[in-house]
This record gives sequence, C-alpha cells and structure tokens, in this order.
Amino acid sequence: MFSAFPIITYLGERTSARLMENVAMDVYYFSNSAGSSIKIFRNRNGMRQADVKYNVTETNAQVDLKVFGNTIKTAGVRARILIHIETKDDIGSYDVVVTNEINSTVRSMEIIAKGPPGVSYNVTVDNIQQTTARVSWQQGYHGGFPQTFLIQLSTDMEQWENVETVYGGTDESEDFKQKVLTDLSHSTAYFVRIYAFNREGNGPFSQYKNFTTRSIIGSDTQSSSVGGIVGGVVSAMIVIALIVVLVVLLRRKAITKDGIRTRLQAIFRKSPHEGQQTQPTEMDNVAVNDLYEQTKPNDTNKSNINVNKINLYEKLERTTSTENTNAYDTIKVEKEKTADSKVEYENLPKKTCTTDAFKSEIAEKLATGKTRIYENLKPGVKIAKKK
Repeated sequence: MFSAFPIITYLGERTSARLMENVAMDVYYFSNSAGSSIKIFRNRNGMRQADVKYNVTETNAQVDLKVFGNTIKTAGVRARILIHIETKDDIGSYDVVVTNEINSTVRSMEIIAKGPPGVSYNVTVDNIQQTTARVSWQQGYHGGFPQTFLIQLSTDMEQWENVETVYGGTDESEDFKQKVLTDLSHSTAYFVRIYAFNREGNGPFSQYKNFTTRSIIGSDTQSSSVGGIVGGVVSAMIVIALIVVLVVLLRRKAITKDGIRTRLQAIFRKSPHEGQQTQPTEMDNVAVNDLYEQTKPNDTNKSNINVNKINLYEKLERTTSTENTNAYDTIKVEKEKTADSKVEYENLPKKTCTTDAFKSEIAEKLATGKTRIYENLKPGVKIAKKK
C-alpha cells in the first residue's frame, strides 16, 4: 500500500468563546504514513503567526473518507484541541495544519465571541398559493448557544407580525431551513424577514423578501358578470316604467300619438349606460304604432264618451246662469256652421235646454267630433292644416 498526504475529514468552521476561557474543537483526519502531526496558527490578514497557546490530544478513531465521490469508513485520527482565549486579539481566524512525511493539509476555522446569533441569509419564498407560501433561508452562527429563528410578516413594512418560529439548536450545517406559512390572505402583497435569538440576545434581521399570494380564480369575472346583469335589469326596468307612464298619459288624453312617438324615440335612441345617441330604427315606429293601437278607443269607449258628454250638457240645461247661456250660444254658433243643421236648430227651444231632440243632437255632434279626432290619430294619417 502506497503512502499519501494527510486528509482532514472534519473540522468545525466556527466556534465561540469568552475571554479567559478555553475553546475546545475536534479535528478528524486520515494519514497512512508515520510521523503525522498537527499544529495551530493564528491567521492575521493572511499571515500565519505561531504565538497561539493551545494543547492537542490525539486518539485513534474511525473517519469518513471520500474516494471518487463515495464515502468509506476507515481508520483515522481524532485530535482534540484546546485554545486559551486571553484577550480580544485571540478572537479571530486560525489555520489548522496536519503534516506527515509526504505533505501537509490546511483547513481554516474561526473563533468568535459568545453572544447573540449571527444574521440569516439567502432568504427565498416559493410555492406561493392563495393562502400559503414556503420560506427558506440559511442560518448564521448560533453564537455558542442554541438558537431559534423567528419569521415576521408585514404588508406595509411598518407593522411586523411574528408568525412562525423554527428551532435551530447549535447546528452549523449550511443546509437550507424551511417553513410553510399558512393562513395568508389571497391577492395580497407581503414582506418577510427572519432573525435568530439565543440566551445572549437577538441577532440582526435578514434582508426582507416580498411576494404576492395568488388571487381566487374567476372572482373578477364573476363580479363583472353580476355587475352587467344588475345594470341590464335596472335599465330594462327604467324603460318599462317610462312606457307605462306614457300609456297612462295617452289613455287620459294628456298626450297625443306624436308626443308618444317623440318620447319613445328619445328613450330608444339613448343608451342608459353610455349616454350615446343613435338613429331611430323601424322598431321604434312599430313600438309607437303598437302602443297607439292598444290605446285606440273601441265602440264601448265611444259610447261612454257620448254618455259623458250628454251628462255634461244636462248640467248646462239645469241652470240659467250667465256662464251656461254663453255655453248655449257657443253651441248655437257651432251648429249654424252647416246649412243642413240650421233648420233643426231653429226647431229647438230658445234659451232653454229642456228638449230631448236638442240633447240628442248635441250628443251626436260631440260624438262626431270625437270620431274625427280619433281618425286623425290613426297611424299614417296626416292632419291637413286649416287655411
């Protein structure tokens, strides 16, 4: 079996100490050559200094030796090193040198003062869902005592909330630690940061990371759909209400067909949502004509109108006041407009309204006038202006 240079299989990279205390550390190494030794040097700005006060105790031990990517267990050496810390100058970096007859191997380590933990770093956030997200980070040095990590969240970087804790102990591995955050709000922007604490106090905050939870799928679409439906229903109710009002007015003779047409065309031209004017269509005219046909008086309505007007005349008949006399004279003038009816009028009693013939004639005249008004309102009939 051939000889090889020594291989250090394990050495802690950091350890902590207080002034006037001894720092203990273990070094495991493999060497198949006789005459191996181990020495400690203080490393100041890259310069090795041999003024270190330490003791070394070596014992045989089994070590994990890596060969071509594989780890095998083999016989080796365990070296227990005690370094005495007297002043602050003893806090810092050290080089551990293992030498045999073939060559030397060097590994560095650091002694730090005992105290609060170091800063966590490489904070990342992934697997972001609507109400959950996973946070990962690498730990800083524990400060010589078991450490615990505290995760904080904020939505404005002013108010921070403690949401999770993770126990770290005195583990010094560089593996990522992870924690899944729960009970988050969907569609919300968050900021996350981490710090560690031990019995000596709190360590510094890590750099913050921001992330946004996912939104609920379909919520925006559903809101838009509901808004569109409500808007459409309200618009339809407004149009129907206006049409009903116009129908009532037409039946009460408070508005003419042309007035109906004008108002309906104004309704159909204007969009309730956009307020934009559009050109009238054939459907507008059809709607006006249909509305007119629905309000056209039938025979029963005509009869009722005649009776109402006869009753009106009878009220005039029962009084001889000046106002009624004027009304009588007005009817007389209207009657004299036609030659055929003049003789009939002459046969009626003068200044009194007591004969059945006169009342019948007046009712017929009023009915004839109503029919003429109705005929003028028929769709498509133009009213000739009097010259």
